Amino acid sequence: MLRPLVHLAAAAGLVLVPALWAGRPAWNPRGPTTWFALLFAAAYLAVALPAVLGRRHAEPALPRIALQGFAAFGSAFAVLAFAQWRFPAAAGTEFPAIIALTAFAFGMFLLLALFAIRNASWWKLAVLAPVVLAAFWGHLGLRSRPKPAPVQEVAHVDTSLYVLKITSYRKWISDGDTRGGAIAPLGAGYLLAAGDGRLYYVTENAAKTAPAIETLSYRVPYNPDEFRDGGRKVFGDEWLDNSMDKLRVADLLLQERAGGGVRLFVSHHFWKPDEACFVVRVSTLEGTVGELRDPAGPLAWRTLYETSPCLPLNTGSRRGLRFGGLQVGGALALLGEDELLVTVGDHEFDGFKRPEALPQDSANSYGKTVLIRPDSGEAELYTLGHRNPQGLYVGADKIAWVLEHGPRGGDELNRLRRGANYGWPAVTYGTDYRLHVWPPNPTPGRHEGFEKPAFAFVPSIAVSQLAGVSGPLFEAWRGDLLVGSFFGGLVRVRVEDGRVVLAEPIRIAGRIRDVAEGSDGRILVWTDENDLVFLEPAASGSAESLISQCIVCHTMGENETISAAPSLRGIVGRPVASIENYDYSQAMKRFGGRWTADRLDRFIADPRGTVPGTTMAFEGIDDAEERKRIVEFLERRGNEETPR
Repeated sequence: MLRPLVHLAAAAGLVLVPALWAGRPAWNPRGPTTWFALLFAAAYLAVALPAVLGRRHAEPALPRIALQGFAAFGSAFAVLAFAQWRFPAAAGTEFPAIIALTAFAFGMFLLLALFAIRNASWWKLAVLAPVVLAAFWGHLGLRSRPKPAPVQEVAHVDTSLYVLKITSYRKWISDGDTRGGAIAPLGAGYLLAAGDGRLYYVTENAAKTAPAIETLSYRVPYNPDEFRDGGRKVFGDEWLDNSMDKLRVADLLLQERAGGGVRLFVSHHFWKPDEACFVVRVSTLEGTVGELRDPAGPLAWRTLYETSPCLPLNTGSRRGLRFGGLQVGGALALLGEDELLVTVGDHEFDGFKRPEALPQDSANSYGKTVLIRPDSGEAELYTLGHRNPQGLYVGADKIAWVLEHGPRGGDELNRLRRGANYGWPAVTYGTDYRLHVWPPNPTPGRHEGFEKPAFAFVPSIAVSQLAGVSGPLFEAWRGDLLVGSFFGGLVRVRVEDGRVVLAEPIRIAGRIRDVAEGSDGRILVWTDENDLVFLEPAASGSAESLISQCIVCHTMGENETISAAPSLRGIVGRPVASIENYDYSQAMKRFGGRWTADRLDRFIADPRGTVPGTTMAFEGIDDAEERKRIVEFLERRGNEETPR
């Protein structure tokens, strides 16, 4: 009886050991890891147990065991491949290939090793038992280990009017690979709708070094699972479960009500299984902040608005996506106490990628902005002729601005006027991604016969959400618009006398999904990487604000230069005039030696007096304390790449 026990122990090791490579427990009843681990263990036993229990006199030959092992594990791979092909959302993402490969290699080794060594069952158990116990202990550690703590990163970026302190909280929440979601201030914290529809209430600690995350009992009432199944019914095995083939949570908006009440509006897709088509909905919760945060979830979702008609998936046109949901629009803003604006994208029904040009047809909701009266539920078309209006902002002056994601070179900032037609898809400054024209536009590169944009981004920056600056924290930005970009960063736009007079890019890492002004005046950014980012002016007199005088001309990149000055990265201790491919002045070359802290201090105090003949135009800094902070900054941060 020892021989079967040996192989049962080997099979147990085959379940436990490979899963350790993936860093997840083998027993996970909600995922396929357990079942596939058992599949490879069963493949092992299918070879080992018949060879042991059916043996008469002679040991089975190793070549035969090897062939049977390859056949058994090959069958297991075939089952795994079928599952990943037929059920990609489950098997393809939750079961790492490293487990299967490790199970195959470890299983073949055990088969050959245990059958090659004969008549040593006690020794085999003595070796296998500690391995199985250690693997089991490791899995207990996996199950009990704490979740990774939020990571806080602080950087500084120089802009024309401020040195920005950028605080980013990374790796603190996960919504899989579902893009979307939005954030809005709520009391002392922030309400966040993640891309997967979960709602969170986020606050910072007193020191503003870590977020506290409260998962709310409510979830946006959309149905991605039914949509996934519906797509497979339409396309069969050709349906791909990726980020483009997913329903989206587009935006959220909070409205404070009299008596301490609030209304929460959320825009999102919804799949209708019986009709095999999708719509865009605005759903609402109405109650108090306490009821929103109540674990019992006493409030009920209500559908406030639904687009029409219900749109089918793309089964005919090869130009467009099967599901154009990334062009959802869905931005929300209040025009008045009982006036809610929502933007609706065309979902590629533009007359080119799909035969129907819905944005120019007032009989439907798509490619429009819609005015909803929440108290009565009545709705009317407000403007038409839009492609993918993902950003919307209404200022105190009641002027509505919409940010529209166009084709290549066609991103637009538009001022909304009731009843106006903005031309899509008949006209655009953009072009098709594969052509240098937009075929429906009779005059390429022109925007004739319709409402013109206030500004067009050429080349496109992949615009996302739009926010306005109204608080005193950014006094110099008051009245400006902040444009989010999926290419990374913001663009500060100033509008004067009805026209855009400047557009300043601000570098921020990540795909910017949402932008909002917080209750304390800081700028909030939510990214597709699930990062929450806060922007605020750097403290006056801080090293970061003082160094901005230097990085007007210099940079902090490694061996990086711009036309005016060489990089300051690693300058403390570096030989003078030593960066390759930079044309230093003869005076700087004669100065020679190395940059020490004392030499830098003297040079910053009086550049021309310290290095006579230098081409540096800076007059110097008299304040010794300010110079000390700059030099300490260069010593502390000079060997790091600092965002600028």
